[in-house]
Amino acid sequence: MKKKRAYWFPESRPKQRVMFANIKDKIAGYQTVLELKPAETARMILICETFLAVNDFVEQVRATAQGLTDWQNLIYEAGGELKAGDPAPAAPVFQTVTMPDGAFAGIFEEFKKLVEDIKAADGYTEAIGEDLMIVGDESEELNLGELVAALKNVQPMSGYRISLDGSLQGMKMIRVEYWAKGASVPQTDKFDKMPAVMTVTPKTPGEPETGHLRAFLLKDNQNVG
Repeated sequence: MKKKRAYWFPESRPKQRVMFANIKDKIAGYQTVLELKPAETARMILICETFLAVNDFVEQVRATAQGLTDWQNLIYEAGGELKAGDPAPAAPVFQTVTMPDGAFAGIFEEFKKLVEDIKAADGYTEAIGEDLMIVGDESEELNLGELVAALKNVQPMSGYRISLDGSLQGMKMIRVEYWAKGASVPQTDKFDKMPAVMTVTPKTPGEPETGHLRAFLLKDNQNVG
């Protein structure tokens, strides 16, 4: 089966952090083979350091915010080793951030342009791209004609809701149609993940509802399965 590569830039922040930390450590080692100017290497490292500083600071703040909530609950209700009447523990303190010299806004845009320049260099190879983590994962190319939008574990819930499960099979979204008995037009919802819950608008509120479901996988907002 034909292979393809996914888009190389990670979607999630944790994966982005791994990539930026990796490039920060390795890019200088490829400066000669990629014919990078020292200023270009330094710029790439600055972008990586900026991302890491901001990302780690934000994650620390989130952890401290959760710690404040836990601290608040201890003050209000005690718990654990802290008994009612014990001295109040000190509140968690938010961290400060130290940005690298020369840090600037809009780092993703410039970073992607630098990566394009790297991939256009005469010395660039796919092995270098894999080592720097600037190529997407390889996977089997989907045959869109063989995809089936199969729903499973369909269960009615209270409040005219339906619990749905299934697989998007690599697509971005699935469209689910609910056809009420006797209806000529379906109610339609789109979901970008499964499981999901669809809320049906009943023909007669308060009365039992009967109908059937039909689903389609979507690619570029077009049916593919």
